[in-house]
Amino acid sequence: MKSYLLFLLTALSAGAQTSTAVALANPGFEAPYQSVNGNGGKITGQTASGWTENSAWANATVQYAQETGNPHSGASCQKIVVVSAGTGEMQLLQTFQLHAGNIYTASTWMRGLPGTTAKLRVQQGSSPYAALLETDVALAADWQQVSIEGYITTSESATFMIAAGSPGTLWVDDAAFSYRPGTISPTPNLGLISPSFFGMHVANFLEGQFWNPGFEPPFHEVGVNNAISGVVAADWNDNSSWSAVTVTYSEDTDQPHGGSAAQKISALSVPSGGAVQLVQQIGVVPGAAYTLSAWLRGDTGARVNLVMQNANAPYNWYASTPASITGNWQQFSATGIVGDSGAVLLMIRADAPGVFSVDDAAFTDASGQAVSGGVPWPTAGFGTLRLWDSGTSWTALEPQKGVWNWAPLDTWVAAAAAHGVGDILLTLGQSPGWASSSPDTVNYVGAGAPAPPANIQDWRDYITAVAQRYKGRIRYYEIWNEPNDPTYYTGTVPQLAQLTQEAYQILKAADPGNTVVAPVPYTTGYLDQLLAAGVGSNVDILAYHIYTYTNPPEQAAQALANVRLVMAKYGLDKMPLWDTEGASGDTTTPLDTAAKYIARRYLTELAFGSIRYDWYTWGKASKFCVGTEQDDPRVLTPAAKAYGSLFGWLAGSTLTQAAIDDAGNWQIWLTRPDASTALVVWNPTGTAQLTLPPSFAARTSIDLFGSAKSVQSRTVTVTDSPVLLITPRTRLRR
Repeated sequence: MKSYLLFLLTALSAGAQTSTAVALANPGFEAPYQSVNGNGGKITGQTASGWTENSAWANATVQYAQETGNPHSGASCQKIVVVSAGTGEMQLLQTFQLHAGNIYTASTWMRGLPGTTAKLRVQQGSSPYAALLETDVALAADWQQVSIEGYITTSESATFMIAAGSPGTLWVDDAAFSYRPGTISPTPNLGLISPSFFGMHVANFLEGQFWNPGFEPPFHEVGVNNAISGVVAADWNDNSSWSAVTVTYSEDTDQPHGGSAAQKISALSVPSGGAVQLVQQIGVVPGAAYTLSAWLRGDTGARVNLVMQNANAPYNWYASTPASITGNWQQFSATGIVGDSGAVLLMIRADAPGVFSVDDAAFTDASGQAVSGGVPWPTAGFGTLRLWDSGTSWTALEPQKGVWNWAPLDTWVAAAAAHGVGDILLTLGQSPGWASSSPDTVNYVGAGAPAPPANIQDWRDYITAVAQRYKGRIRYYEIWNEPNDPTYYTGTVPQLAQLTQEAYQILKAADPGNTVVAPVPYTTGYLDQLLAAGVGSNVDILAYHIYTYTNPPEQAAQALANVRLVMAKYGLDKMPLWDTEGASGDTTTPLDTAAKYIARRYLTELAFGSIRYDWYTWGKASKFCVGTEQDDPRVLTPAAKAYGSLFGWLAGSTLTQAAIDDAGNWQIWLTRPDASTALVVWNPTGTAQLTLPPSFAARTSIDLFGSAKSVQSRTVTVTDSPVLLITPRTRLRR
């Protein structure tokens, strides 16, 4: 990591520098070809000399061949048929040495059969095999050049890689690799630091509500021609895809127990060890007793359980009650003490075939009172709320054509207003099954969700309805979440460009003050494709997602710099950039380190020019981020307290400079609201000395937990934990 930081120190022009070619072996995939036979005979054929097959680790099935019929140039190209990507992906690569302080450009020409997606990647040659540069592209019958570019800040062995993570057929030819001098330095947006710079996801807040206990309409699709099919009441979800079940859900309006409908579940086949599971997740304060109850009827002898299950691994049960089903409505209940994190799946579970209906569920505490709002709103200040993983996607808002379910989004908008959050960013998209161009493509958001709509008019109607209902209350709209990931988007870049253009026109017509945020990827290669398709002309802000996981948060700087290379390529280097989702650390990050990480992440984003940054997510630690809450959501972690301190330091101040000196000291210079000068400083690599300029008469150093000590000298010791240096006139906001 030290070498990475050292190359952040000096800004060199990334412009018209002379490029130096990296000598790839056989970049044109010409003869001779060598036989390959791996993974027990699953990997076969011939690969061009100089290239290494590396797919056996994934248990992939791949067929290689020399293709002479239609090379891009020369006499031949490499044909690759990915029969199965196994548990990973097909990889064809060669190894070379990277040198820090350069901008590397990798490219190759590809074509493929319809539906084939391939990746071009520069990857670390040793553990953890991180992707240093990457793009994925949907291939077409014609040859197209695929390229990636970015800063490299470490000297290490790496691989130039062609990869594919799903079945398909592709051809590869004419690879190239080069570099030119270039290092990165801070690129701050100088000026007032608004509270809106501090963005946050608080998805667990909505999970403190118990929604639609009466299984009332509208109902939404969970599948069409899949083994899991039919419609489920709003705010409930099928959770059976882990098991090879066959189940059909339907709306039961034949004498429901209460209201206008019940939920019918036809479990047609259930393998041994499997189960049909209808669930709703809720967050509660752990350590207390809770009761799930519901009314059930159906085929006599149908095996149904009411279960309260830990929503996270190891998915242990807090309570379970078997129900003896008959043709008459009967009430059953399960009571238990919820432990762990307090995240609970309320579950109607069938582990054998049978047909039954459920209605009028209830979730109560030990006193018999209905549970609602078990997870508190974050006590720390923030100015922007991003709504994603929040029950507010298109699938949730319009589960049936023209039938709207506004309750979840209304709840969020009201909560933001009640807690003084000035701005809301609503992420659009995730098609409901009825509107989807591929209703049998299912993700965790719903059936058909990742596919674009089949009829553009349905998209127009959705955008219009949202814009009109929330005019003046929601002013920021993000077109689509992570479209480079097939979990969230399976359409083409041109289709996404059209969705963006349509949404932009409608949102601006509804309210010229609306701000449109581009579809937001997490690879620069996909961002390049979006901008090549003209997306930049129909948005106000470009966006990106960055997770550093267990790496120091300052690694986000390299990702932001690489994004700016792409923006400059299309003349958009002046367009605002917003990191709308990301985090640092994970469940293994020590608590003291976690506090430093969350503060340093916001500071890094500020130093490298993000106009706003949304942390994902307020709550308990996960594999994506350090935690701000302990198991009891009312008890904050040191990271939450450190974040609160940082908000108090920065919000309302003016950013005047961001710099990194030769010792690796990161410096954020501020003018406080009282017109005094202040400095936030830290050193990610350890301990170093900083000599303060004569014009800055710092007298007090304040740490992330509010402890203050006097500054006795112009030379101060800097550590990996940020401190605020202030002059006597500065008064901290409360």
